[in-house]
Amino acid sequence: MQRTILHPLPGLLREGGGTGPQGVCRNKLDTIVNSIGIIYGLLLVLVTFVRSPVTESLRIDALFIPQFSESTRPLNLVAGLLIAGYGSYSLLLR
Repeated sequence: MQRTILHPLPGLLREGGGTGPQGVCRNKLDTIVNSIGIIYGLLLVLVTFVRSPVTESLRIDALFIPQFSESTRPLNLVAGLLIAGYGSYSLLLR
């Protein structure tokens, strides 16, 4: 009896198996995750310089520091550069 595994993202399936038990193509999934990381990192850099209600909701310093203020805003620049840099580095290593 053959067991069929349904995957929620059928576009990521590779014919002939794949790298895991579900047959997921890790290269595509890694590319998607790292691209999202790069975009979020660039948005954090933008948060450092642009003040609007949309960018205020993305501030990472507001998540970790109880009394966040304008003086803690540069932490978003550092975190954004680290996140975007790691995502870029991971994409270049493939």
